[in-house]
Amino acid sequence: MTLAQSIIIGIVYALVNFSFLASYTTYYRPIVCGTIVGAILGDVTTGAVLGAQINLIYIGYMSVGGSSPGDPCLAGVVGVAMCIANHLDMEVGLAMAVPVGLLGGFMYVFRMTTNAFFVHMAEKMINEGKEDSLILPTVVLPFCWHFILYFIPTTILLYVGANALGNLGDVLNGPVLRAVSVVGGMLPALGIGINLNAIFKGNARVFLFVGFALAVYLNLNTMAITILGLAAAIVYTQLEAAGEKA
Repeated sequence: MTLAQSIIIGIVYALVNFSFLASYTTYYRPIVCGTIVGAILGDVTTGAVLGAQINLIYIGYMSVGGSSPGDPCLAGVVGVAMCIANHLDMEVGLAMAVPVGLLGGFMYVFRMTTNAFFVHMAEKMINEGKEDSLILPTVVLPFCWHFILYFIPTTILLYVGANALGNLGDVLNGPVLRAVSVVGGMLPALGIGINLNAIFKGNARVFLFVGFALAVYLNLNTMAITILGLAAAIVYTQLEAAGEKA
């Protein structure tokens, strides 16, 4: 991986991870950011396919109360980039994505902690009657800090890590690499299992079986089932709200 490619991918990750510029339901997801990284590295197909598999690991991802179990975006970006740059199997990319995503979770907590400094700065400016300059501590400085914190480490990790991983892959080529591939191949199933565990705790489990029946017996594609599921969810929510009012 060249330095220019590492810098571009680092910029993409820093911008995608900034909530004011991107959405956590679109660009932040590995299936989208992985495709973008694949386009930068000249292999869109691998980026999209591997990004989709990494997305399955984080299919039940949720950040509650400021805590973060990981960073799906960083997992998608680094996992896809390392896999394409070193021509590795997709299962190896999946295995790398999880620890990298965990590291991204620590970065998120660190950023939230340090951002408290800008809150105190904004409070001080309000007390001093400088409301017209609040854009500095509320937008400009947090964005600059965010960009530095996410861009520089990611760029270094991609540029240095890609070459190091290539050499390490040559050394570990054999049983170790095959074991990593097996573990990586199991990770999407883990994400699906976690999501199923959440589904079976509520009253939505019936929709899982309805969707399965539509796919198997009526041969409906994913988009058709999604549209029907959305319509059913809206009707279900409206009926539940009407029942509470009654």
